[in-house]
Amino acid sequence: MVSFKDITGALGTILGYLGAEVAEESVFERLLWPQRYYNDFSPTIFLKFVFLMPSGGPLHRAALETLTQFQKNGLYLGKTRGNMLGSAFYSRLDVSYFARTLTGQENAAKESRNGFLVRISRSLAHSYVAKQDDKEKILSALVVSKRAYIPLHRVYLKCCTSQTPTPSGTVVVSEDKLTWKCFVGVVASESIAIAAAVIASVYTHTTWLCVYFVLPLLFKVFSFGTNVRRESLRVAVDGESEVETIFELDDLNHGLVLIQGPDHVVRQFCRHYGHPIRGSDVTANRMRETMSMSVVYLFVGYFPAGLIALLWLDDDAQVLWLSYQLYVVFVMHISRLLGLNECGRTEERIARHLKKGREVMLSDSTGPLVIFRVETVWFENVTEGRRAMSDTIAAHKRLCKSNGEAGRAKRLAVQSLRKRLKETVHLLWWWGCRHRS
Repeated sequence: MVSFKDITGALGTILGYLGAEVAEESVFERLLWPQRYYNDFSPTIFLKFVFLMPSGGPLHRAALETLTQFQKNGLYLGKTRGNMLGSAFYSRLDVSYFARTLTGQENAAKESRNGFLVRISRSLAHSYVAKQDDKEKILSALVVSKRAYIPLHRVYLKCCTSQTPTPSGTVVVSEDKLTWKCFVGVVASESIAIAAAVIASVYTHTTWLCVYFVLPLLFKVFSFGTNVRRESLRVAVDGESEVETIFELDDLNHGLVLIQGPDHVVRQFCRHYGHPIRGSDVTANRMRETMSMSVVYLFVGYFPAGLIALLWLDDDAQVLWLSYQLYVVFVMHISRLLGLNECGRTEERIARHLKKGREVMLSDSTGPLVIFRVETVWFENVTEGRRAMSDTIAAHKRLCKSNGEAGRAKRLAVQSLRKRLKETVHLLWWWGCRHRS
């Protein structure tokens, strides 16, 4: 006859398989970069953290894939070895960008790497509320059976210093240090597990099961002290261009995107911004990397250990453990299907304010400040959007050319004035010498 323990063991195995199939590696990206992933807060985001972000489920397969990627990237080789890009430390987006207004670079595709600006534009594309005239265009597009309407986002970046007064109505965002949002977000994400731990302690009197439920919370809090330091924005150095440039993001599935701002500022978001610091204080940085990777190892054995220990639990404790795992696997499916694993990110926070027409200042304690502003126009099809984008780029080129010619004329006028002053001084000196003689 089949016993209750046999049934619970089989159910636990099935839940482990289902959960492992749906678990995403982004869980560990969130674990290793809390400053970015827990950087927004609202009642809606808080509820998402509470009900949709637990880490006490079957994450062993996702953890193994994360560790395998560490190995492939050479991060086990030692200090300053391997490549962080493409790992859970610094994920990669396969999106290219083009410097459309720089002569000779218009068609040269460059990699956006971590894709900070790409993620902002994607959040805008999904959450933009059309204006009345845009709605009329959309309705007319539906009548004539257009394939799809598409947004054109123009994101403006402006660089300023810490001494620059913050414009009125500007929202200040930073991600260079841990804040209360990180702690609230982590505790909220494990609140269901905390409730399960209380039930395990009060009703089943199983101390070790109580500790088991709160372990993911302890792992996350521990990661606060081990997370790697990140590179911040910096001022332009010799050889870097400060020319106002328009960049195009090649991300058509989410809309047409133009980024306009100083060349060196925009490129930083597509190069080193947010990359783990490895060069200075090498030993301490390597220690942080190693301890961060060790937290991922803990998640490899977390669910299997609970499944094995299930054999020695009494019936009530088994039901509690299975109920919690069933809930976690269910919300993992919901998060995967609805794409909610990006909740609370810095990019979503910036996009949320931009779509309301506000300016957003990305603040940094060591580098310059960057102000974001966005304008969005909707088109009935991709062809119209591309035409408008080409017109914008052409107009910017003409303006740059006009400003260049005006600047060149100004420089020539200054040079001519200097020449005349020099000739006048020389003539006065000659006249004075002749008068004395």
